[in-house]
Amino acid sequence: MLVPFRKYAVGYDWKIQGGFTAMVAPFLTTVKEVFFSWPGMVSGRYVQLPKSAEESIEQLVSDLAWCRKNGIELDLLFNANCYGEEAYTETLRTQVYGVMAELGRRDLFPEIVTTTSQFIAKVLKVHYPQVEIRASVNMRLESTKAMEFISDIFDSFYICRDIQRDRQVLKFFSDWCNAHGKKLCMLVNSGCLRCCPIQIWHDNYLCHNPWKAEEQEFILHYPFRLCGRVTIDIKTAIEVLRMSWIRPEDIHYYEPYVSAMKLATRSTPYPDKMLKAYAEGHYEGDLMTIIGHDTPYFEIRNELFPDDWIESGIAQNCAINCTECGKCDMVLKKVLRPQRIQQPKYTLVT
Repeated sequence: MLVPFRKYAVGYDWKIQGGFTAMVAPFLTTVKEVFFSWPGMVSGRYVQLPKSAEESIEQLVSDLAWCRKNGIELDLLFNANCYGEEAYTETLRTQVYGVMAELGRRDLFPEIVTTTSQFIAKVLKVHYPQVEIRASVNMRLESTKAMEFISDIFDSFYICRDIQRDRQVLKFFSDWCNAHGKKLCMLVNSGCLRCCPIQIWHDNYLCHNPWKAEEQEFILHYPFRLCGRVTIDIKTAIEVLRMSWIRPEDIHYYEPYVSAMKLATRSTPYPDKMLKAYAEGHYEGDLMTIIGHDTPYFEIRNELFPDDWIESGIAQNCAINCTECGKCDMVLKKVLRPQRIQQPKYTLVT
């Protein structure tokens, strides 16, 4: 049954089979925002346009107009971790103002801008005070003190995904935001490893050309993502349970504390399945599919998780303060389904 109010933020992608609007249309009662990057601007994901820049812009504009007509707020992304030598320059400011002006000219001025850059946040706050400036999840905000430091230029914040499963922590962040006139958001289907030591490097690399790295994997025989090494090895599948994702069935435990729940639907082969699962609050199938990992080596069956996955604390405190007590291993035995495909053995070629 559809959740009766809007809360999800869905990522725009030009390559969605059947089109973005066709994917979103059945779930208008749950989609609150669409986040998107502008062609030609660096963002937190490297964008391969399927058409020319002009054709891609026209497709984007048409789909954004449909979103606006259907009450979906527009969230423009300037969320790259790396803007190179232009990161703090008049050139970047001019580019940002140019995109905002172009969207305004087309009656698509965004309600929200999400950024990792204090520079972009500041120039937009000065020039466009009516726009909600949101701190990107890539900023990894792990404390309310961090939010306090930048509260003069940001209106809303994505909580660091590493700590978001702990509902007491989430409530603490939410209470701080409410007391200071701010909003809290969370990313609910991240496939990143908790406390990943190469996440900053990976986020930087995504601003450039990760497709080149994916091609090189086959030459170097070594995954450039740490999570890639985990999701091809059934021996380390336990780490999937310790990630930060929230199952569609458990969203209601967390939604009272946030104003928007982001779905990572870009750069994944199954954005339609992700949206459908969370919009309906129920999913029978491989959890890996809806957290952005397409591995043929094993499945983690979402419908087999114990009913007390949240209330027992296994998903919440155990994952954050792991003492290797064996609780996750017991759950993994219930939900793991190995596949009959031999796992590759990567060895770095020098």
